[in-house]
Amino acid sequence: MAVFRDRLVALGLALAALSLFACTQKSPEERIADIRSQYAVEVNQSGFVATPRLPPVPDSVEGMDGEAAGEGEDPVTDEESMEEEMAAAMAAELQEPEGYDILLDLILSTSSRELLPQVTVDIVHLDPSEQEKARWPVTMDTSGLLRGPGIQVTQKLENVDYEEGDIFYAEIRANVPAADRGSYPEFSLVP
Repeated sequence: MAVFRDRLVALGLALAALSLFACTQKSPEERIADIRSQYAVEVNQSGFVATPRLPPVPDSVEGMDGEAAGEGEDPVTDEESMEEEMAAAMAAELQEPEGYDILLDLILSTSSRELLPQVTVDIVHLDPSEQEKARWPVTMDTSGLLRGPGIQVTQKLENVDYEEGDIFYAEIRANVPAADRGSYPEFSLVP
């Protein structure tokens, strides 16, 4: 009788554990979120490079090559041509940039045993007082990434409203709301 009771108790415990396991099984979206949480990204020590985007400089002299000059007009002399080019170069230096192209060096790594073929990184642009100016979700190919120290990736942002003192950082966003998951293609891997 005691053996029967022990087996019944063991069976009850096994069923309770099985039902507990079944209740805690994760959805495919939660599984992807768990894998994403094991990825890390940081801006490399070299930081970023900001290159100004200058508006196009109008042609300084019409007909510099002599072909566009009309009949009866004197061709532009070499001295005048050099002065015009220097004036155009000085004007270009004084122009306000129309924006900046930003090159970021990122280090992307993972500690996950299960790898994703791509992961979306949020690149955040802050002003000097650390107020957010912009955020870009950037999907990166991670098919060559292995568990361990990571790889360096260069990311270009075009036509950014950059000012001296601005800061850029990168993060793997935790707890991506369902409404935002369309911007994170790794969630489309869910069957």
